[in-house]
Amino acid sequence: MTTKWDILPLPIVIEIISWLNQDSVTDLSLVSKQLNNIIANEPGNKNKIIPVFEIRGNSAWKFANKLRHHFLSNSTANQLQVYQLMRFNDVHKFGRNDAPIPHPTQLLHILKNVQMKGITTLDISSPFPTCCTNWILSYILPNILPQLRGVDFSNTDISDGILQRFSQFCPHLEKITLQNNNNTFGISLSGYSMCSSKNLKEINMDDTVFYMYDRIADLNNHQEMFLFYQCCRALQFKFVRNAPPVLRLLRSDLTPENMRMLRLERPGIELVN
Repeated sequence: MTTKWDILPLPIVIEIISWLNQDSVTDLSLVSKQLNNIIANEPGNKNKIIPVFEIRGNSAWKFANKLRHHFLSNSTANQLQVYQLMRFNDVHKFGRNDAPIPHPTQLLHILKNVQMKGITTLDISSPFPTCCTNWILSYILPNILPQLRGVDFSNTDISDGILQRFSQFCPHLEKITLQNNNNTFGISLSGYSMCSSKNLKEINMDDTVFYMYDRIADLNNHQEMFLFYQCCRALQFKFVRNAPPVLRLLRSDLTPENMRMLRLERPGIELVN
């Protein structure tokens, strides 16, 4: 295996690495010292291994207390700052065995002065649709991740209130992914829950339940109210008809006739079906 990689020119090796996901890049780094060095140190390689802080278990109490314990030591606290991605396994089970059930203020008190400033991406998604994602966990995470730029809530039942906390406490948030959210209360199409996210550029909410006001659907009398109009300052990916110039891409299940109409009205938008 090593011999085969040795005969490949470096640009080709870097190109191959660029197409790999994180798990594959990690596996490849174990093949040989040469590949490990290319992945870790070669300036031309942009697909580096991202340090992952992975949480297993199902207790919010244990999560808060263990994290606080790590921050009691300056050296351990500094080591935790190198992680860039926080990922929860079996998030749908989180908090089920907690007794007594903690109140968010109790956990926030335990986590006072605890911040992981290196984390820029949070994966709190579930591998399958669930209606029991622990809202307490979602409530406290924005307080400890001030540099967060991307969060994935896919297949969970988070509400507008949780989105609003991430919007308020994570000022650098740029991307929100929320696929297959079937929360009974839905997410507001006005974008009110994300209005504090001044840097928000991308939202992905396919197959998510929304609620809306009649005025948003009334394009004749309320043209200033469109989908996600309250959080559109920097938004690049959204579904709106009367949108500001930042709209560049629209993915939807529109009919060919509607797509032709939109191309005439907004020729600068790339339409993807």
